[in-house]
Amino acid sequence: MFQAVIDRIVDFYLEANEIFFKATQGKLHAVLIGNDLGSQCGLMVDPDSIRQFVLPGTRKLIAQAKSYGLKMIHHSCGSIFDIIPDLIEAGVDVIHPIQALAANMEPGRLHDHFSHQISFCGGVDAQQCSKKCIEPENQAL
Repeated sequence: MFQAVIDRIVDFYLEANEIFFKATQGKLHAVLIGNDLGSQCGLMVDPDSIRQFVLPGTRKLIAQAKSYGLKMIHHSCGSIFDIIPDLIEAGVDVIHPIQALAANMEPGRLHDHFSHQISFCGGVDAQQCSKKCIEPENQAL
């Protein structure tokens, strides 16, 4: 049943994207797709489940976009280090965002492992703020 739901969602997006890509042909350079697959500490589900249930549909969406000459940006928050090779193999050109405070997602580590294979976009800390911004005199009323 789970696979049937995923397949239906992918089919919906393939149909909707086809209309969108035809209507915008020649006007786009890239498109963004994605799912939040990671938490602060790691993937939300095991890598094999992502490979079995998520990536087949992702590959179809990527192939469709590539058939229109588009670059593919894949969004996923969290620590997704373990499946970055899978996203590269699937055809992702850019990973968005770099949630740099999540486990194994430090920019230097990503550079050392993947810099010649994929681009990264993002990396602003949106989870913690400096002490200055949380002091009472700096809080808005």
